[in-house]
Amino acid sequence: KKFFLNLGQHVLAHDPATKSVGASVYGAQPGLSINAGDSTVTVSAAYYAFGKAAGIDDVPADGKYSIMDLYASFNRKADAGLPLSFWADFLRNLDADDDAVAFGAGLSLGSCKKRGGVQASLALMSVDRNALWIDLGDATSQSGLYDENMTATILGLSAGLGGRTTFAASWYYKNAKDID
Repeated sequence: KKFFLNLGQHVLAHDPATKSVGASVYGAQPGLSINAGDSTVTVSAAYYAFGKAAGIDDVPADGKYSIMDLYASFNRKADAGLPLSFWADFLRNLDADDDAVAFGAGLSLGSCKKRGGVQASLALMSVDRNALWIDLGDATSQSGLYDENMTATILGLSAGLGGRTTFAASWYYKNAKDID
């Protein structure tokens, strides 16, 4: 068993003239990782809150935005056969009144760490409009998860080319959810 705690501050804006920190996201993530033979199970909970975020695009005008996130994964190492990973993630924006939940689950099979290795992956997601501030990551450009209630399917295939080089291709399909 291995307990862990990740703490972070992600600076979103700063004032170059005064060198002071502006809008930031603060986060805390305690978790537990358990090794059992060739497998590892990890569970964690995280809390993220915005500070001084009023006026940043797509953040509520009052700058209040906080996310509670629950995560679990299972990984089987290559020694036990073909590497296999499962993950599930659930989050809720605690400051939003509606359309505030996102969840996803996925799996991957194989490994592309060595030359000639191949890994295939599948992820299914559902993201509500107010669940998270999508501009924090690259999801806007990569999967079109932006400002709508939607579901998504992502298929991936990667191949190890040798050294630290990998070729990867992904297919993204998103579908708007019915809005009442």
